Amino acid sequence: MKRRTLVTIVLVTVVALAGCSGLDRTVDGGAAGPAAQSTESPTPTDSAVAADGSTVAETEPPTDSPTATGSPTATKTPTGSPLPTVSPTSTASPTSTASPTSTASPNLTASPTATAEPWTEPEEPNRPVEDKTDAEPWDRITEVEVVNGVEAANGSAYSAFDLRIRANTSMEHVDPPTHGTVTGEPYFLIYVEGELVERSKRVIQDDDRNFTLAVRPGGLQQFEEGDLDVTVKLMDIDSVSDDVYGVQNLTVPYSPD
Repeated sequence: MKRRTLVTIVLVTVVALAGCSGLDRTVDGGAAGPAAQSTESPTPTDSAVAADGSTVAETEPPTDSPTATGSPTATKTPTGSPLPTVSPTSTASPTSTASPTSTASPNLTASPTATAEPWTEPEEPNRPVEDKTDAEPWDRITEVEVVNGVEAANGSAYSAFDLRIRANTSMEHVDPPTHGTVTGEPYFLIYVEGELVERSKRVIQDDDRNFTLAVRPGGLQQFEEGDLDVTVKLMDIDSVSDDVYGVQNLTVPYSPD
């Protein structure tokens, strides 16, 4: 009887000791099983505690895709030759208006008399002059008028003027072959009171054309104030004697300055 009781006490003691041992393991190692908290490190978005006890938010580390460190895409250079730099269009000077083609020889001018060349005594025609006006069935000179007149101080006359001459200067087959050419060489003479004051150079040949010839002050200063008899002659140059092919007369009021 005593032996059974003793065995029972020993068993109870062993069981009690075993329970205490398990309880000690639970307290020292913590509870086992699913309720145990994870021992993993905090995620990058968790806050960390600074040394002074304040909470400091950690900076989130950069994402797994770092910024590319390769060279930036180079600007593509055209494969062709570089286009030339276009200079800005310079402001051009106004395009000069071409003077209309003169219908007369270089000696004839439509400019006012004041701009004409200084007067010199003209060359006389080859003499004796042969009159061929009667051989023409028409008048070679059809009209003569005063243009570009320079008004004199008295206000009723001209101190200088130009003459516009309308004429047929065509002279094909007017000279005999013995003169070397059958084509004439037309020019004009201007007489004032019977005195030769102007001679043109050769003029262009045309069936109907206007020519303007200046009567310059230097050739008029020998005359007194009044109405002057002016004669225009169409001439042809000849090696022996020049020929007259047209004549026209007019009167022009004159007064020296």
